[in-house]
Amino acid sequence: MWLEVVPKSFLIKLRPGDHLNQIRFCSTNSRISEQELEEIYKEYQLLYDNQGRFIPLDKVWIRDYDGTLIMTVNLNQEIIGYKCSSRNVILDYSRQDFYKAEDFFEPIIGPKSELVLKKGEFYVLSTKEFIRVPPELAVEMMAYDVSSGEFRSHYAGFFDPGFGYGRNGEIKGRPAVLEVCPYDSDFILRDNQPICKMTFEKLTEIPIMTYGESGLNSHYKGQIGPRLSKHFKM
Repeated sequence: MWLEVVPKSFLIKLRPGDHLNQIRFCSTNSRISEQELEEIYKEYQLLYDNQGRFIPLDKVWIRDYDGTLIMTVNLNQEIIGYKCSSRNVILDYSRQDFYKAEDFFEPIIGPKSELVLKKGEFYVLSTKEFIRVPPELAVEMMAYDVSSGEFRSHYAGFFDPGFGYGRNGEIKGRPAVLEVCPYDSDFILRDNQPICKMTFEKLTEIPIMTYGESGLNSHYKGQIGPRLSKHFKM
């Protein structure tokens, strides 16, 4: 298998053995339908707010034509996110909990009602809703709607079973980190604006260990707002 690696924000140093990708195997269409998602949403209480309160089904948006759960961006917090700084610095991919965030990113201080995203710039934001992924399921973050604006918001990709949920539902959700890049023009993003959609998929069986359990180096298990990758000190 060959990988095409194109750094766009800062220089990256790679070493033999660095983990760059993951692969999933599907034997059938495992995606949850709209009707199934509504049932699962009520059973597992998939979304919470930042006060630890369950968000009822009639307060969320499930796309009827593809059975996806819509999530919105949070600009109403002390640190909205981070904007990548265009500096001639090198990140050694093998180093973890090593770099100062300010050497690579500028914090975006909030709260704000709206945020202007500049064309070609890279931003790290987070969702207003806190999502839970039961051990029986996995989730893929996908683009919300290309007609809503020329930007990409789903580089983060895949959410493991147990994210924001735990083994037995003891966690009341975690926000999803958004990696956003406008690629056609500047874009105005407003608080609580739909930013991505989540596609739930069934697993063939419950995994032996879920995301965040002791013994696993689960970087995002305790996040409350936007969080940078495992390479940075937080």
